[in-house]
Amino acid sequence: MRKYVRQAKIAELIQANVITTQQQLMNLLAEEEIFVSQVTLSRDLQEMAVEKVRDVHGQMFYSLPVRTETEQQDQQVMKQLFQVSCEQVLVLDKLVCIRLLKAAAPILKLYFKQLKLKGVAAIMTDTDEIWLLCFSKQDSEKVGRFLQAVLHESTSY
Repeated sequence: MRKYVRQAKIAELIQANVITTQQQLMNLLAEEEIFVSQVTLSRDLQEMAVEKVRDVHGQMFYSLPVRTETEQQDQQVMKQLFQVSCEQVLVLDKLVCIRLLKAAAPILKLYFKQLKLKGVAAIMTDTDEIWLLCFSKQDSEKVGRFLQAVLHESTSY
């Protein structure tokens, strides 16, 4: 099963049920004939930024992050800024070097932090470059492909 399909089902279950444990969520997924390990489920919850919050009685349950319309618009603006200011993406062993127009890097560092790219150990910037230090060469190649895909998405202004 594809990760995005599984994560969509997880989001659907969290919205429709009060889920207090990962085991409870795993059981609900199994009822849908989606079988995952606890490690995979933990990773999915982390990638989805699922949080445990308290209800009025103090009981903890899983909740999807709430993104306001303004946050979504800000994310889109940052993506567009990346698309128009990026001059080059280079993958060099465990490093992804992003060359940008002058002064764009400090602003776009926040965008890259918010993306929470899997496999990225550190983000460093200069005025016109961002360097993403990855855990492995495979991670840097995946990140490079992802960034190329973002650059080639159509944008509407």
